[in-house]
Amino acid sequence: MPRWLNVMIIVSTQNTSDWSQAQVYRLSGEPVLFQTACAALKSFHVEEAPVEMVVGASMAAQEHLDRIPADEKPPLVYKGPAPFGERQRQVSYRRDGDYASIEFEDDLVCEIDFKHSHIHLIREGGFSNLVNVELVTGPAILIVLASIKKYCLHASAVLTQAGTAVIIGESGAGKSTLGWHAGDGWQQLSDDILPISYDKENRIVQLSTEFPQLKLEGSAAPGLGIGKAKVNFVLRLNPVPAKEIQFKTLTRAEAMLQFVRHTVASKLFDQTMLEHHNRFAEYVAKRVHFIELSYPRDLLALTNLREQIVEHLHSLNKAQR
Repeated sequence: MPRWLNVMIIVSTQNTSDWSQAQVYRLSGEPVLFQTACAALKSFHVEEAPVEMVVGASMAAQEHLDRIPADEKPPLVYKGPAPFGERQRQVSYRRDGDYASIEFEDDLVCEIDFKHSHIHLIREGGFSNLVNVELVTGPAILIVLASIKKYCLHASAVLTQAGTAVIIGESGAGKSTLGWHAGDGWQQLSDDILPISYDKENRIVQLSTEFPQLKLEGSAAPGLGIGKAKVNFVLRLNPVPAKEIQFKTLTRAEAMLQFVRHTVASKLFDQTMLEHHNRFAEYVAKRVHFIELSYPRDLLALTNLREQIVEHLHSLNKAQR
């Protein structure tokens, strides 16, 4: 893709000749050019695509189709169940070098060209089909972001008076419940997929609120207007309920393990991406406080829990000075 084409990711459909409805969206701070409008991303719409973007993207899409090996499938990297609606459905991921594909119940959904940051949607239904939208905005875009060292956590995030805190934990541990329990000095930023990256200029770990939150109405994160924020803390919720609130600072090795464990789509990483991911996890563990939180599962005590969390985060800030 030419450098003058200021688009990081291109999403095209089967009809590569018609780009009259091309739209630009911003996901995790990156402009993404969709060949046709995607209603599920309306909160992230930036503009109709400028002519020079359309010309460059249509050329890249055609070149991509010309490079696809006829009737050849890349080696299988991952095959397993994924939730769609109220059912578990089978999803497969194949990759060979810069070329990959995603299948849904053995039906080819899209192809990915990592060299050109290009996702080509093949499955019928376009972006009016929920499965297509979830697979393109989910694993396809997540794996492309990971290839440029932006990793997405399955996490909630809140802005507190002590700093920005990312909340991770197994399903049912209370990430969403704790995140949306808004109050003074406690603002929810995300509640599903949270992109994390390294800001080289400011030398900080940062999160982006510009990513679809499919669990939330309209797919928009509450903190959309914030855009990016420095990550000060990571709270790992202990899945085992406790009788009282307890905080435990995690070792660097424990912090790395938790970051890796809660990275979305890591099962799709090849060896090189795994190595980059591990180095990034080590960097995050060095620069961000990781705390394990054990607490009673009492909805009536959430205000007290929130206050104690902020108090503990303040104490960590003071100890660091």
